[in-house]
Parts: sequence; structure tokens; C-alpha cells
Amino acid sequence: MTRAMILAALMLLAACGKSEAPVASDAKAAPLLKQLRIAVAAPATGPCAAQSPAFDASQTAYVAHLSKRMGIPVTLCPVATRSEAAAALAEGKIDLALLDLPSITPVKQTVRPIMAQRIPADMGRMEVVLAVPDASPIRTAADAKGRRMVLPADNSAVLAGIKAALTAFGFERSAEVIEPTKVTALAALKAGKADVLAMQSAQWVRLCRGEAKGETPCVGYRQIWRGREPATEAWSARRDLPLESWARLLGIHVALVQENPLAARWFAPQMTEIEPIEATGLEKPI
Repeated sequence: MTRAMILAALMLLAACGKSEAPVASDAKAAPLLKQLRIAVAAPATGPCAAQSPAFDASQTAYVAHLSKRMGIPVTLCPVATRSEAAAALAEGKIDLALLDLPSITPVKQTVRPIMAQRIPADMGRMEVVLAVPDASPIRTAADAKGRRMVLPADNSAVLAGIKAALTAFGFERSAEVIEPTKVTALAALKAGKADVLAMQSAQWVRLCRGEAKGETPCVGYRQIWRGREPATEAWSARRDLPLESWARLLGIHVALVQENPLAARWFAPQMTEIEPIEATGLEKPI
């Protein structure tokens, strides 16, 4: 992923989320980071340090790797709790911390998640779209609960992910119709065999693009909801983190497991992939 691509993705993520603060303009105006202070879980809160006998081999390797790649001093800052880390982040005393929903909620106007781990074999936090005919009385996610839903089975792993996401979001179905493809799923909705079409957002985009030039298969249908499962934790930063610094941080961490497995062992204990996350990525979408 090139830096230009990462910047474009971050601009898009900066615009996402219902609880979004004016991060895009703040971030563009902010100066680049001159140092990077990262919270590290510890028995007691203490001063930041680039080297310490308390650091394990992975932490030492991580600090050296990130400092070299970022071109700025990098330190680890011991914090006793995630709530303390969140408060320090909001006050500008540190620059990066691993937070969860309870710890980030009190400071979410100032702090937002930026990176999360994903196990490569998983589908990840699948984004699901619900759509209905324009004439349908179903207007909201709440209206869609307890309705007949049709799902496409183009990909068995994606189908399983859609079902899991719907269950996690509390979308009970009075009936579940499984169609072999996206196209037949839309046809089933049109024929009245179901009330709501549920599919992965990428499937919806491909469906609406049509299979031939000039096709507009989604005309006459509207999205009533889209959302993805929340992450349980995410590396978070201030909302005014400069986009250039944000892009460099993300690019370095996306490649961390491949480039420096020892350094990755602390940052991503399960040796998972790192991916960007939207501002509301720790919040349940409904």
C-alpha cells in the first residue's frame, strides 16, 4: 500500500462515523509529530523511556524499529489502566494507546481509534448492508428486525460472516431465504419472497455496478442501514493527529509483522494483520 493510497484511505476514514469531530481539517493543519509516546500496560504509571530494563526484547525491538522508520524519538510510557492512558492521550501527554470502548468513551470527542488487529484467516469486521424496495414501509434498522431476509450465497465464508454479523446486531429474521447469487437475491426481493436484502457492502457495490455497461440494477431500491461489528480494542490517537504522521504510522504497522516479527510480537501479540479502523469502530452501530 503506497503512502498516497494510505492518505486517501485515511481521508475517507476521517469522514466516517456518526460521532465524528472535525478531524480532517484539524489533522491537515497540525504540524507533523516530533516525537511518539506510546502507552504500555504496567503495574504503575511512570515516565516515558526509550530504553528500560523493564522492556522485553520485543518492546526494545519495536521502539528501535519505529524510531528508525518514523525518523523521530519513540518512547514507551507505562500506564496502570486503559482509562489513564485515554486521559493522558486526551491531554496530549502521550500519542498512541491501546483502548477499548469503556476507556475511550469519556474522551471520544478528542480521541479516536486508528488501527486494529485482524487475524488473516478471518473475514474481519464485515460491513453489512440492508436494502429494501423504494416503496417498502421499512425505513430504519429497527423496522428491519423480525422481517424476512434474503442473503446471497456467492461465497460461503462471506455468507457465514453476514449471518454472524446480523446475529451480533440483533437482527432476528422471521424467515431467511438463501439465494445462490447477488442477482438472484435481488430478484427474490423484487418478487416479494423477502422484505429485506442483506449482503456484504462490497457485494452491494458490485451488484449495483451491473454486469453490463448501462445496467442499473439497484435503481428502485434503497439502503436503510449499513454497519460493521465493533472491534474489542484498537490503537487510538488524538483526532488532530496530522494525516501525514497518521499515514506513516499506519503504513509502518501494516507491514510490521512481515518486516520485523520480533517488534510485532508486542504490538500485535497474535501476530495478526494491522488495518485502519473508522472513528466509531469500537462502538456498536445500532
